[in-house]
Amino acid sequence: MKEYSSAFLAVLLAGGIWALLASFGLGAGSSLSSASDRVSTSKPGIPANHLIKFKAHRTIPGGGKIVISFAEEAKYSIPDTFDYADIDLSTSTDNYGIFENRNLGPDFGGGADMASVTTGTSGVIAISLNPASEIATGTYVEVKLGNNAFFGEQGSDQILNPSENGSYRIRVWTADGSGSEIENVTLMTSIVSPVVFAPFMPKTRGNGYPRGSLIGGTTQTIVSLTTNFIATCRFANTEGVAYDSMTNKFSNTGTYYHSSIVTGLVGGQWYSYFVRCVDTLGERDITDYEIKFYVEMPGAGAGGEAGGSGGGSGADSGAGTGGVPGAGGGTGGVEGPSSGGGRGGGSGGGSGGSAGSTNTGLNTGEGGQFEFENQAPATVIMEGFAYPLTEVNIMKDGVLIKKVPSNEKAIFSHEITGLKEGTYTFAAFASDADGRRSLTKTSTFWVKEGTRSTVKVFLPPTIVLDKATYDLGSLLLSLGRTVPEGNIEVWFGPTEAGSLVKAAGADKMGKWSLEFNTKELVKNGKYTAKARAFLSSEGFSDFSEEKAFGIGENVDSTDTCTRADMNKDSKVNLIDFSILLFNWGKTTPQADINMDGKINLVDFSLMMYCWTG
Repeated sequence: MKEYSSAFLAVLLAGGIWALLASFGLGAGSSLSSASDRVSTSKPGIPANHLIKFKAHRTIPGGGKIVISFAEEAKYSIPDTFDYADIDLSTSTDNYGIFENRNLGPDFGGGADMASVTTGTSGVIAISLNPASEIATGTYVEVKLGNNAFFGEQGSDQILNPSENGSYRIRVWTADGSGSEIENVTLMTSIVSPVVFAPFMPKTRGNGYPRGSLIGGTTQTIVSLTTNFIATCRFANTEGVAYDSMTNKFSNTGTYYHSSIVTGLVGGQWYSYFVRCVDTLGERDITDYEIKFYVEMPGAGAGGEAGGSGGGSGADSGAGTGGVPGAGGGTGGVEGPSSGGGRGGGSGGGSGGSAGSTNTGLNTGEGGQFEFENQAPATVIMEGFAYPLTEVNIMKDGVLIKKVPSNEKAIFSHEITGLKEGTYTFAAFASDADGRRSLTKTSTFWVKEGTRSTVKVFLPPTIVLDKATYDLGSLLLSLGRTVPEGNIEVWFGPTEAGSLVKAAGADKMGKWSLEFNTKELVKNGKYTAKARAFLSSEGFSDFSEEKAFGIGENVDSTDTCTRADMNKDSKVNLIDFSILLFNWGKTTPQADINMDGKINLVDFSLMMYCWTG
């Protein structure tokens, strides 16, 4: 019987399947580790970017290859125009460190690596290393495929996803100069049709107004509804009209409350408005939400019910609830049972008016009142990620209500209880361990009584630059804080090709830093840098505030939130908002938060991001 070493048994017990296969000679080489493929979209049949990463445990020699095969199941399709410009190759000694780009071209000219592409559904991308440049043992490798490739030349083509939902294999391997395989890994990518989730509950439209009857003489009214998701709503006067075919758009829409004034109403008619909305992901309603009401004739009553309780003295403890007389008239019926809970007897009902008459037929007795059961107050839970061991400021409708600690993993949670039904704006912001303040994450939605809603928060990273002005070709240092061991993207721009995106990683305390060679910006000018974080469980955070810097020229490097604090009291609140409104439409530099020469909605949005209450 064959004896296995304790190390081998440890691998087996840990579930090291690939290592087990290799030990029996079932793998062509050892496995690449820390391997992943991040796609820009998992939608079927849609072009997508790929970001493939792995760790090489064996040296890839000069003249060796990195091969990425999409031909395993012949479902992906590489377009005929896909070439070396759509590929970036970079390496790092740290999975979360700075990745240095390698020159890549159609041949080895200028010391570059050479890329070759086999297009179509049997697509293969091969990168041949320059004979004079190896990739050493233990190096982390990153390959960008698509228009996310920007080093040297900006990529323009993407790889077409499979047309059906499912999991698909992409095989990656390294080889020596003779083509013999060194290491390999098979990646699995899931292609899934998008599912639209409402932020806090199933998507609903409700609270339609008006309902029932409007008094005679009404010629105009406000038609409105609320949604529990950000939407743009339209309406039609006939049912079954598709959203895109509706020509009537609510004059107030784009958030959670939607309204419009309708005119030309005539008495004696029913009116119906059929509403459909589209959310921020482009998902359109395919059913109508009807708002229906009636306008009375001028001077007409509601043709009330016939008289109320019968006459007579009644029992000691109840108002009569006796019989109803014939339609259009008559006095009350016989004395009712003593169950009303009011004073005895009552004075009897008035005789009922005929349909359409001005007599309301009101019961003048004092019977008991029906009580509606109150629903429990609502609760909203604010939870998510900030920075390690800091205080998170929780606000409701612009007012600070609680400071909540985050733990060493940057996680925080707080319950806001006792909320009445209505629309609220909740917000969260924090300062990192170095005193740098985050932007404010806000969320506005309709809260329904008796419900529990959860607001997921992923605060953007903080960011600071080492200086404001650089010479072209000098190194720019950006740094900040985020969640522990999170991934960071720093976007530099604008450039003619868009933004340059660089990757960095945070340590266990959430610290991150990135050095960037400004020669990639090509020419002197004014630029900005902004960052966002990524967690596999949460996706991307929002972007941080933008930091301005100049290449060869000076810029105002005051940060966004400092500029939003217009009266310099270390708060961004209604006082600053009033200053902004006073300067609305002007060019006052002190109120121009984004420094574009005008005070408008962009400045207002930035102020909301920085709001402290």
